[in-house]
Amino acid sequence: MSFMKRSLPLIVRQAQLMARTDSSLKELLYGYLKKISSFRKEEEKLKWVHTQVDFLISQNSDKSSCLKGCHYCCYHPIQLSHVEINNIKKKYLIANPKRLEVQKTNIGKGLRSDNPISYKDRACVYLNDTGTCSVYQDRPLICRLTHVQSNPEHCHWENKDKPIEHLPVTKAALLVAAFYMGHTEIDYIPRFL
Repeated sequence: MSFMKRSLPLIVRQAQLMARTDSSLKELLYGYLKKISSFRKEEEKLKWVHTQVDFLISQNSDKSSCLKGCHYCCYHPIQLSHVEINNIKKKYLIANPKRLEVQKTNIGKGLRSDNPISYKDRACVYLNDTGTCSVYQDRPLICRLTHVQSNPEHCHWENKDKPIEHLPVTKAALLVAAFYMGHTEIDYIPRFL
């Protein structure tokens, strides 16, 4: 398979790598590709993928330690497809335009540079000041995939020395991989806005 892109979120790339050596996962990936290609409208395709990813995650949700109101993962760079951001832009306003401008100005610095932007300014531009997602119903696929079994506080960027154990979401990540294979324009939110 030659569909691996370094620009995809890590969890999606890892699922693709597993599908290279596991025939049942490879078959599942191709099944997802076939189903996704059956949709004519992008909105219908995205809605189906959202529903299926949420269902696949719910099958392991009893193992998730993520809690309502936790938003540590919202301070990490969030990648999504052009289709996802267009869907969001049609329905929602940016929750924090000032934060967006800071991120656009500093997009090249990233989080791992010697002079990163402040923790507060790293938050997703759709995260409200109350710590809630303003686009939750239509949140990006990577946000839907992000669940942990470890202490959620370990996800805080400044706790990078603490171990994070992600919820096994291989089937859901393969579905996202299949979706992204047909939507190759993947980037970080500020670059699309």
